[in-house]
Order: sequence, then structure tokens, then C-alpha cells
Amino acid sequence: MDSKTLKEMHTFCRDNGIKGFSKFKKKQELLNFINNEISIRDAQLAQQLFDSENSYMKKQQEEKKSQLEEERRIKKLQKEKQLAEEKMMKQKQDEEYKKSLEEDLKMMEAEKQKAIEEEEQKKYAEEIDKKYAQKISNEDLQAMRLARIARFTQ
Repeated sequence: MDSKTLKEMHTFCRDNGIKGFSKFKKKQELLNFINNEISIRDAQLAQQLFDSENSYMKKQQEEKKSQLEEERRIKKLQKEKQLAEEKMMKQKQDEEYKKSLEEDLKMMEAEKQKAIEEEEQKKYAEEIDKKYAQKISNEDLQAMRLARIARFTQ
């Protein structure tokens, strides 16, 4: 910039959209003004770049946070589903266990009833065996014969 003339600097300012250069009539003042404007523009560009990067990073962090929240929500739903399945499975097992207990009780009751019936039949058979095993005395035998004859003759 130092090697350029005042006119070339004015052209440079027009070409680069720098405003307010026409009031400077001395080369050094215009050079200071241009350097100041360029440094201000550089600072503005740097600020814009920083803001752009900052907003990009915030956006990335928000997306990552959103993704993590979605993953947590999915894991929570999967866990709830698994717990519901386990609960349903436990209910089924409890119902099957209850049914098998009821069947076992019925079977035990039936076996008990069968044992009671067998015992009663055994006692009845023993009673009959006792009655038939006893010797009938002649007098009793004679009384039975007479009772039979009386029945048939009537």
C-alpha cells in the first residue's frame, strides 16, 4: 500500500467498498484510514467466523444431546417392554403352577377317596368272610331251613 499513489488508494477504496475515504487528502492519513478499515473488517470477519463456528458447535452439541436423549428413551422403552414381558411370563408361570397344584390336589383327593373305598371294601369283605367262616350250629341251620320252606310254601 505504501508504494501506491493517492489516486490508486482512492480507487482501491472504491473497488473494496470502503466509505469515507474522500475526506482524506494526505497519503499517510488515507493509508492509516485504510489500514484501520481493513483491520475493522478483519475483526468483523473474524467475529463472524467465530460466531459461525460457535453456532455450528452449539448445533452439533444439541444434535448429540438430542440423539442421546432419543437413545435413552429407546432404552427406557425397551426396558419397560422387557419388564412387561417378564411380568406376563411370571403370571403365566404362576397360573400354570396354580393349575398344576389344583390338579395335584384333585389327584390326591381321588387317591384318598380310592384308598377309603378300598379300605371299606376290604372291611366289608372281611365281615363277609367272618360271617361265612363261622360254623352254623345245627339249630340255626334247622331254623334257616324252616324259614326258607315257609317262604316257598306261602
